[in-house]
Amino acid sequence: MRFFVAVLTLLLGLTSAQAEIAGQNDPRFKAALAQWLEGDDDLAALTALSELAKADNRAAQVFLGRLDFMRHTHSHITGSLGRKKRNALLRAQGGLSGTTWLKIASANTPLAAELLKANKVRERLNALGPLLQFNENATAFRVLTETAYDVHGEDIPQMLKTLEDSSLPAHVHFFTAHFKTLYALENETIQMSEAIAFMNSKHSEQDAFMWTKYTWVDLVNGEITASEIDPYLVDNKAFIPLQKLCTESCGSDIPKCMRALNGTPVEGLLWLTISSPTETILSTVDYRQSRRVVPDLKRLLRATIFHPDWLKRYDQCAYQAVFAE
Repeated sequence: MRFFVAVLTLLLGLTSAQAEIAGQNDPRFKAALAQWLEGDDDLAALTALSELAKADNRAAQVFLGRLDFMRHTHSHITGSLGRKKRNALLRAQGGLSGTTWLKIASANTPLAAELLKANKVRERLNALGPLLQFNENATAFRVLTETAYDVHGEDIPQMLKTLEDSSLPAHVHFFTAHFKTLYALENETIQMSEAIAFMNSKHSEQDAFMWTKYTWVDLVNGEITASEIDPYLVDNKAFIPLQKLCTESCGSDIPKCMRALNGTPVEGLLWLTISSPTETILSTVDYRQSRRVVPDLKRLLRATIFHPDWLKRYDQCAYQAVFAE
């Protein structure tokens, strides 16, 4: 089993260079955002954000532009809409499929331009430095992990070059030195315990676990065990959405449910995917504590799990937590 451990925890200490976005303190935007977080009437919340975006509220444009790329936050609404209605709700006018609001906002909102790049494979690494400076850590970490876990790893040399930019904070340079060492180990087979031990001289075991990826196959085949996972997974703030879902559905064995669902083969890492659309507008802590986070997580898992039999084979309760209506 291959583990590619990328320890980025020190980046959490980066200072923010991001000022608030125009329209962020508009009472109408705050009300629409609060309604969206409640998750009771997403069509109304998205409609309110859409109207604000059309009225040139930059915060609404940036937030709606990010949601557009995060299908698990709106597929239950937009999936039943025709193309024209869906585009009218999530995008600006222009072209056959509309234009992302991020492109519109990027005209005078630098953060929007970088968030737009982060969604393009050929441009995402160019956004890494600016995103870290803007303190958009979740999106920056996603760029890093998606590159690190890329099957071919073709972008890794460019990523390392980007991380060596002298203008980036010292925390990033510290990560780069360790990533180079780990990159050299990418073709070796190591168990999670060995990966954790490898990093433990500089980082805590918790830090090492956060950036370690495993799959259901590893669980079913016994290549990774509960004792290697559970101490770092349960009661970890980054995994609050998983714990909420499993508590609601699998009270008898919450750790096993969390262990199983965290092995879902998402691009990058699951806990990073369940983060705020943009931390400049909404903190990830507030998003993860909101009423909508569990439904969002379930939609993400349903859309990602292409071989549910593996999940069902490992834990029937985790399977039911995701797929039961």
